[in-house]
Amino acid sequence: MKSPKILPWLAKTSGLPLARVEELWADALRHATLKTGWVNTSDYWKVANEKLRELIEAEALAYHPPEVTPWVLFNMRLGAMPIMAANQVALIWSAAVGRLAKPRRHLTTTRHAA
Repeated sequence: MKSPKILPWLAKTSGLPLARVEELWADALRHATLKTGWVNTSDYWKVANEKLRELIEAEALAYHPPEVTPWVLFNMRLGAMPIMAANQVALIWSAAVGRLAKPRRHLTTTRHAA
């Protein structure tokens, strides 16, 4: 059976072994076949992908209990976004205050007596 190329990525992001994700894919295909009665139709693939997502979520929660490892699936970039936003605001504020604090040079013309 050919499996989708996304299975290794799903295994890595969920923290499950690739072999287990492939078994879940086979279970999802069986479920889709029973539910739709057809193979290789758009409904078949939709049901198979939905079932795979459900199975991976359930398996990942069983494999990584939330109370033991709550930060397993946490995205560090998402956690750092408030800090990055505050840094950008500080830079913009600093540039605005710097522009206001500089003395302005007015063009003055001096008349020379001739």
